[in-house]
Amino acid sequence: MTKFTDVGIKALITGDIRFEGRADSIVAGLVLSFRKNDKVPRWLFRYSFAGTPRKMVIGNYGNMSLSEARARARELAARVQLGYDVQGEKAARIVEAVAAIEAERASITVNELAEEYLNREIIGRVKHPNIPINQYEKNIRPLIGALKIEAVTSLHVDDILEAVRKRGAPSIANKALRMLQNIFDYAIRRRMIAVNPAAAFRTKDAGGEMEARDRALSRTELALLFAAMK
Repeated sequence: MTKFTDVGIKALITGDIRFEGRADSIVAGLVLSFRKNDKVPRWLFRYSFAGTPRKMVIGNYGNMSLSEARARARELAARVQLGYDVQGEKAARIVEAVAAIEAERASITVNELAEEYLNREIIGRVKHPNIPINQYEKNIRPLIGALKIEAVTSLHVDDILEAVRKRGAPSIANKALRMLQNIFDYAIRRRMIAVNPAAAFRTKDAGGEMEARDRALSRTELALLFAAMK
């Protein structure tokens, strides 16, 4: 065992003295390793779990001082005493972190979702694709376009509908609601999300039911209509 000091460790680095592992005489389980291909010495923690020797890297001397390494080794030793396999915990955290990173990379924004939806479901399939495109660009993109699709909630949907209603455009609010429902239904079909944040809304929550016109065209208006139809 070696009684480590910062001065002694720096001397090992300066002298390029290489070794597989030297145990600290102060804290049980703490080991310093400086192998041939290492740029800086590494701190290891050695312990036994269920009768099996275990070893894990806890840092390197470039970013973890001697006092910090001893403190970390004491923490890990305490967890081992409580029956935890600390190396297994670290591996599980790494797996979780990688999964989170991959999920973030796979996640798309509402703008990206809308672009895919419009290209696959609208453009080339409906007579006037500019109508839903303009609907999205004017009423939806400014408020939630940059959000990740899984971050959109019913509150965002309500904010969009409220913004359109305040402009005095109830029929447009209804169309905006249908657009939102269609976009997120598409995301569900594509297995991008599990819940449509606009699904619970009804027409009454947007612009309300539109009343049918009860005024008949006059004789003059009919003449103009038929002339236009010709």
